[in-house]
Amino acid sequence: MKSENLSPRENLRIVTQVCDTLDKMHARGWIHVDVKTDNICVQRTRRGVQAKLIDFGLAVRESYTYDFESQTECWHVAPEVMHNEPVTMAADFFSVGRLLQKIDANICDLNAPIRMWIREAVSAEPTRRLDLYVVSELLTRMLYSTV
Repeated sequence: MKSENLSPRENLRIVTQVCDTLDKMHARGWIHVDVKTDNICVQRTRRGVQAKLIDFGLAVRESYTYDFESQTECWHVAPEVMHNEPVTMAADFFSVGRLLQKIDANICDLNAPIRMWIREAVSAEPTRRLDLYVVSELLTRMLYSTV
Protein backbone atom coordinates (compact mmCIF):
# COMPACT_ATOMS: atom_id res chain seq x y z
CA MET A 1 0.00 0.00 0.00
CA LYS A 2 1.44 3.33 -1.04
CA SER A 3 -0.67 5.97 0.70
CA GLU A 4 0.79 8.85 -1.31
CA ASN A 5 -0.87 7.43 -4.46
CA LEU A 6 -4.28 7.34 -2.79
CA SER A 7 -6.73 10.05 -1.83
CA PRO A 8 -7.46 10.69 1.85
CA ARG A 9 -10.91 9.07 1.40
CA GLU A 10 -9.37 6.00 -0.21
CA ASN A 11 -6.91 5.65 2.66
CA LEU A 12 -9.74 5.81 5.19
CA ARG A 13 -11.73 3.19 3.25
CA ILE A 14 -8.69 0.93 3.22
CA VAL A 15 -8.25 1.17 6.99
CA THR A 16 -11.95 0.38 7.57
CA GLN A 17 -11.59 -2.69 5.32
CA VAL A 18 -8.49 -3.79 7.25
CA CYS A 19 -10.44 -3.35 10.51
CA ASP A 20 -13.25 -5.51 9.11
CA THR A 21 -10.77 -8.24 8.17
CA LEU A 22 -9.16 -8.12 11.60
CA ASP A 23 -12.58 -8.28 13.28
CA LYS A 24 -13.29 -11.50 11.37
CA MET A 25 -9.91 -12.94 12.32
CA HIS A 26 -10.39 -12.00 15.97
CA ALA A 27 -13.85 -13.61 16.02
CA ARG A 28 -12.11 -16.85 15.02
CA GLY A 29 -9.42 -16.46 17.69
CA TRP A 30 -6.58 -15.32 15.41
CA ILE A 31 -4.31 -12.28 15.79
CA HIS A 32 -2.46 -10.97 12.69
CA VAL A 33 0.34 -9.21 14.65
CA ASP A 34 2.02 -7.80 11.49
CA VAL A 35 -0.40 -5.13 10.20
CA LYS A 36 1.58 -2.58 8.19
CA THR A 37 1.37 -0.88 4.80
CA ASP A 38 3.58 -3.52 3.17
CA ASN A 39 1.01 -6.16 4.14
CA ILE A 40 -1.98 -4.46 2.54
CA CYS A 41 -2.69 -5.01 -1.16
CA VAL A 42 -4.91 -2.40 -2.77
CA GLN A 43 -6.80 -2.63 -6.03
CA ARG A 44 -8.98 0.00 -7.67
CA THR A 45 -12.27 -1.43 -8.91
CA ARG A 46 -15.56 -0.04 -10.17
CA ARG A 47 -16.71 -0.15 -6.55
CA GLY A 48 -13.71 1.90 -5.37
CA VAL A 49 -10.58 0.73 -3.62
CA GLN A 50 -10.51 -2.82 -2.32
CA ALA A 51 -7.95 -3.74 0.33
CA LYS A 52 -6.69 -7.20 1.20
CA LEU A 53 -4.62 -7.92 4.27
CA ILE A 54 -1.80 -10.34 3.42
CA ASP A 55 1.18 -12.10 5.02
CA PHE A 56 -0.27 -14.19 7.79
CA GLY A 57 3.14 -15.66 8.61
CA LEU A 58 3.19 -14.16 12.12
CA ALA A 59 -0.53 -14.72 12.78
CA VAL A 60 -1.14 -16.65 15.99
CA ARG A 61 -3.87 -17.75 18.33
CA GLU A 62 -4.62 -15.48 21.28
CA SER A 63 -2.25 -15.94 24.26
CA TYR A 64 0.63 -17.19 22.08
CA THR A 65 4.04 -15.94 23.22
CA TYR A 66 6.78 -15.08 20.72
CA ASP A 67 10.48 -15.43 21.40
CA PHE A 68 11.95 -12.25 19.91
CA GLU A 69 15.53 -11.23 20.58
CA SER A 70 15.65 -8.43 23.18
CA GLN A 71 17.13 -5.90 20.73
CA THR A 72 14.54 -6.56 18.01
CA GLU A 73 12.38 -3.52 17.24
CA CYS A 74 9.44 -3.12 14.89
CA TRP A 75 7.62 0.22 14.93
CA HIS A 76 4.29 -1.34 13.98
CA VAL A 77 4.36 -4.32 16.37
CA ALA A 78 2.88 -3.92 19.87
CA PRO A 79 5.43 -3.60 22.70
CA GLU A 80 4.03 -6.57 24.62
CA VAL A 81 4.61 -8.78 21.57
CA MET A 82 8.20 -7.56 21.28
CA HIS A 83 8.67 -8.23 25.01
CA ASN A 84 7.54 -11.84 24.55
CA GLU A 85 4.31 -11.44 26.51
CA PRO A 86 1.07 -13.27 25.57
CA VAL A 87 -0.52 -11.91 22.39
CA THR A 88 -4.05 -10.50 22.52
CA MET A 89 -6.27 -8.65 20.05
CA ALA A 90 -4.86 -5.44 21.52
CA ALA A 91 -1.68 -6.13 19.54
CA ASP A 92 -3.62 -5.61 16.31
CA PHE A 93 -5.27 -2.47 17.75
CA PHE A 94 -1.74 -1.11 18.29
CA SER A 95 -0.74 -1.90 14.70
CA VAL A 96 -3.84 -0.21 13.28
CA GLY A 97 -3.01 2.83 15.41
CA ARG A 98 0.47 2.89 13.87
CA LEU A 99 -1.04 2.47 10.40
CA LEU A 100 -3.31 5.47 10.99
CA GLN A 101 -0.38 7.51 12.31
CA LYS A 102 1.55 6.78 9.14
CA ILE A 103 -1.37 7.60 6.85
CA ASP A 104 -2.28 10.76 8.78
CA ALA A 105 1.30 12.00 8.71
CA ASN A 106 1.25 11.72 4.93
CA ILE A 107 -2.13 12.90 3.71
CA CYS A 108 -5.17 12.78 5.98
CA ASP A 109 -6.55 15.32 8.39
CA LEU A 110 -8.11 13.06 11.00
CA ASN A 111 -10.64 14.47 13.45
CA ALA A 112 -10.18 14.71 17.22
CA PRO A 113 -12.04 11.48 18.17
CA ILE A 114 -9.92 9.45 15.74
CA ARG A 115 -6.73 11.08 17.00
CA MET A 116 -7.79 10.19 20.55
CA TRP A 117 -8.37 6.56 19.48
CA ILE A 118 -4.90 6.50 17.89
CA ARG A 119 -3.30 7.92 21.05
CA GLU A 120 -4.90 5.14 23.12
CA ALA A 121 -4.19 2.47 20.49
CA VAL A 122 -0.44 3.09 20.52
CA SER A 123 -0.27 3.10 24.30
CA ALA A 124 2.30 0.75 25.80
CA GLU A 125 -0.49 -0.53 28.06
CA PRO A 126 -2.71 -2.97 26.10
CA THR A 127 -5.70 -2.49 28.42
CA ARG A 128 -5.93 1.19 27.38
CA ARG A 129 -6.47 0.31 23.73
CA LEU A 130 -10.01 0.65 22.40
CA ASP A 131 -11.25 -2.02 20.02
CA LEU A 132 -11.41 -1.80 16.24
CA TYR A 133 -15.18 -1.39 16.16
CA VAL A 134 -14.76 2.08 17.69
CA VAL A 135 -12.25 3.33 15.12
CA SER A 136 -14.09 1.67 12.25
CA GLU A 137 -17.28 3.54 13.24
CA LEU A 138 -15.37 6.82 13.62
CA LEU A 139 -13.71 6.40 10.21
CA THR A 140 -17.02 5.51 8.56
CA ARG A 141 -18.67 8.61 10.04
CA MET A 142 -15.76 10.73 8.84
CA LEU A 143 -16.04 9.24 5.34
CA TYR A 144 -19.75 9.98 5.10
CA SER A 145 -19.47 13.45 6.61
CA THR A 146 -17.03 14.50 3.86
CA VAL A 147 -19.14 13.32 0.90
